[in-house]
Amino acid sequence: MPKRPDPIVTWNRVVKSLQETKKAWEAHKEVMSERPNLDLLSGEAQKRLKFAFHKSSRFEKFLRAAMDLWQLWGGMDTLEIVEELIEPKQKKKEKE
Repeated sequence: MPKRPDPIVTWNRVVKSLQETKKAWEAHKEVMSERPNLDLLSGEAQKRLKFAFHKSSRFEKFLRAAMDLWQLWGGMDTLEIVEELIEPKQKKKEKE
């Protein structure tokens, strides 16, 4: 009989990942508070970044709003900013 995962261990992994996500959110808020130049990004990339920052001064508020958004857009993966969402001029600038 295969050994089943320990539910306490798996639950604690979920909690720890949320704690790490909160730390990442705080770091992202700090970056956004410095008003990075978003004009070089596509409209879609700007929309994702501006949503995340403007909707959420607190992590808990961000999490609720992000869940609503990814449900509307069709999944958590839709929040990710992929390379296709970066304008060519941004890519060119990064190469220099």
